[in-house]
Amino acid sequence: MTVVRPAVKAIIMRGNKFLILKDRRYNLWTLPGGRLEISESPEDSLTREVFEETGLEIIVGEVAGTWNFRSFDGDEERVLTNFICKEIGGKFKLSNEDIEAKWVTPREFLMDELKVPHQSLKKAISSYFKI
Repeated sequence: MTVVRPAVKAIIMRGNKFLILKDRRYNLWTLPGGRLEISESPEDSLTREVFEETGLEIIVGEVAGTWNFRSFDGDEERVLTNFICKEIGGKFKLSNEDIEAKWVTPREFLMDELKVPHQSLKKAISSYFKI
């Protein structure tokens, strides 16, 4: 039986760029964030996950779309809500889950060279930024 897990991702804006992380396990680019814990609001979950993954403190803003994909082992379907976020503090550090980080424009993110877990992430970014 497939389990559907809600998750949240942050589009942390810095000027006209946002932060992406390259996952150590799958060598794919994604946004900071993660799954919701039981009884945790999406905003609280995203604030916690971003701090754990990047050391950055954020304010969670408007919803910027959703995307979904099946986990690599096929046991879970992830339904992710993307939020536009503002960096308000902290000191950036790369977690042990990721091997690289970079700030990209929406157009740079949509380039074929940046491999993502599922193309619906690129569709969500394209739709929100109207590219």
